[in-house]
Amino acid sequence: MHGTAFKHIELEDGSGDYFEGSAEFCWTASRVAADRETGEPGGWEVYTSIAFALVDDMLYSRDELALRFGKEEVTRIEAYYEEEAFPEELNDFENIYDDEDAKFDPAAILRAAEPFLAIAAE
Repeated sequence: MHGTAFKHIELEDGSGDYFEGSAEFCWTASRVAADRETGEPGGWEVYTSIAFALVDDMLYSRDELALRFGKEEVTRIEAYYEEEAFPEELNDFENIYDDEDAKFDPAAILRAAEPFLAIAAE
């Protein structure tokens, strides 16, 4: 199973300031069976990566977000969703849903920025 989901994020920059925003996550998940030999209960194995994030009205790719906030901070956010939030949501609902007020359209933001990018390129 795979998909995308919009979720709220909170990032800390290098100076200790916190920023809230939204991120579009790409994710893939598979159900893992319980292992009687090791006692592992099974559940969901999830892999996720931030595709885009909107923080302070700025659109960032994953790489740009890592430059702005640090790779460790981006990895921390992804690890939280990968290890805790998404598996819990899958256990409860068998799917991962958007945080309704976290949605944004990266393509629309890029289209809106085209005139400014053209001016900057001149």
